[in-house]
Amino acid sequence: MTDILFHVTLPPPSVNRAHVMRRSHTGASWIGKSKDYTGWIKSAALEIRSQNPGVRIEGDITLHLNIRRDDPRSDLDNREKALIDAIQSSGVIVNDRQIVEKHTRWLATAGCAVTGAIVPKVSA
Repeated sequence: MTDILFHVTLPPPSVNRAHVMRRSHTGASWIGKSKDYTGWIKSAALEIRSQNPGVRIEGDITLHLNIRRDDPRSDLDNREKALIDAIQSSGVIVNDRQIVEKHTRWLATAGCAVTGAIVPKVSA
């Protein structure tokens, strides 16, 4: 199988803004994912899926991510989580547990917010 390439136009949100406190009508509270976070996941997953229709990898993978740095205070690892959630949500991979190796860096140019490659591991 060849490498699976993708790009996402909007920058991933920070995981610091992924969760919000919620309350039910009975007053019970819990922590849930924010609407902004889940909205970005859905949008990015659609982009990834539309670029790779019919692709589903079930084995181990190496993930290469290039993320545009819009804010110099951003932490790279805080942006990875949303992107990995979107890749899994796209259905291109079954579960993020398949990631056995990962390479992430800031993208040095303007344009797409994220470029990436999913590389299936070859069994020995």
